[in-house]
Amino acid sequence: MMQIGTLRFLVALRAERAAQSCDNSPNIYHNRLYFLLEDSSLMIGGITMTPLRKRMMEDMQLHGFSKGTQEVYVSAIRRMAEHYGKSPDRITEEELRQYFLYLTNEKQASRSTCTILICAVKFLYERTLQREWPTLTLYQS
Repeated sequence: MMQIGTLRFLVALRAERAAQSCDNSPNIYHNRLYFLLEDSSLMIGGITMTPLRKRMMEDMQLHGFSKGTQEVYVSAIRRMAEHYGKSPDRITEEELRQYFLYLTNEKQASRSTCTILICAVKFLYERTLQREWPTLTLYQS
């Protein structure tokens, strides 16, 4: 059985190859594949444009974050939300604390991975959701 990450990669790879072969001309196959990528991502818990995600992305744009930083932050928040199976704005402070402990102790995530997540979470909660949580001050970014 193919893992979800592998499936996403294969669909994205097909979409990229189709895009490269379209030579800037309209291509129905390319468009259909693009929508397939969007639909499959939605079906397997991938990227969807929720109001919260849209707001966070807009806030990052207003703060002058690069596209790459925006993508990395959104991805880090998505992984955390998938871990708990709920929207990031419904994750409690204790769950947030436990997630950091899980990454540090069980997943043995690298320092850079943890730093990215800390920065993403701080941005989401302090800027987008305008919440002050003492747990966020425990972590050094």
